[in-house]
Amino acid sequence: MERIYIFLPSILALACIAGIAFLYLKWIARRLGDNFTNEEWREKNVAKILLTVGAPTYYVFAPAVEELIFRAPLIILFGAMTSFAWYGILISSVLFALMHLLSQEERKKTLAHKAYRFVATFVLSVLAGYYGIVNQSIWTSFGIHVAWNIIAPALLFIFTLLLIVIHTAIMSLWDKTMTSFKSSRYSIH
Repeated sequence: MERIYIFLPSILALACIAGIAFLYLKWIARRLGDNFTNEEWREKNVAKILLTVGAPTYYVFAPAVEELIFRAPLIILFGAMTSFAWYGILISSVLFALMHLLSQEERKKTLAHKAYRFVATFVLSVLAGYYGIVNQSIWTSFGIHVAWNIIAPALLFIFTLLLIVIHTAIMSLWDKTMTSFKSSRYSIH
């Protein structure tokens, strides 16, 4: 129980950041008012919405709240990496990944997207949990989470491109092999 007092200032600071981000989002929602429910207005103002609502939510509010829920208890509970710490990280990571899959917008996605999302959020959670415990800092976990949210879209694009290139190369080799096989089969020796 004493360990909580060591981390209390950091936890309160992160909770304040989450609270300020939440109040900001409520203020923006009130300021936008009925415009935000108007489909035509939203289509015309996508960039404005992304900058005023999407970025603060994705890069500040969500990571702060999720780190408080999923990593802070691990960091408080475990003073060092042990087998029990790994069990805690794995359980927390599965719950973290499942929480992201159960969101309303994720339910509409394809199975491949859901699988990618589960693996990606699971890996993020393991990394944030591990380095949070090793460094005994919620700020390390928060920093990893924010960096991940910044880098993940680019990684998805690169990963998709890589899969397309690999698929194209395999299909090209397959076609060449089959053409060579067919021509050698019908040639006269």
